[in-house]
Amino acid sequence: MRQIVYNNIMQLIKNNKSVQELTKTGIKHTLYGYRGQVILSTYSNNHKIELFVGDELFASAKVLHTLCDDQSAHLYQLYHIENALSGKPIVPNTDTTAVKYHMGATPLQTQLLQNAWWKSTITNHEMCSALGNQR
Repeated sequence: MRQIVYNNIMQLIKNNKSVQELTKTGIKHTLYGYRGQVILSTYSNNHKIELFVGDELFASAKVLHTLCDDQSAHLYQLYHIENALSGKPIVPNTDTTAVKYHMGATPLQTQLLQNAWWKSTITNHEMCSALGNQR
């Protein structure tokens, strides 16, 4: 996941309310914004972790026992997001081994994250407009 996308997701988590649900096969964390709208959610079990923004699958990773560099950076970002949603202290992401670390958000990522910001309880117009512009 690109760093700017990760940073924006962490800002959304700081400004909104999350709820944890136990399902039959795993754990789901849901972030609610303005008027109880679902902004984003994570689902995890012993095999995978998935991040949804709105209703769209945004990112996913299989839980591996042996981690390679690119996959492990992505997986750790998803774990950090899930931990932040569950109320654990937010740990700054210091892993810069990801290939796409310094790149900006893709147009689809920009659109999904801007929609998520507009549903947020605190709308930060500067960050919303800068999502895809930093490369």
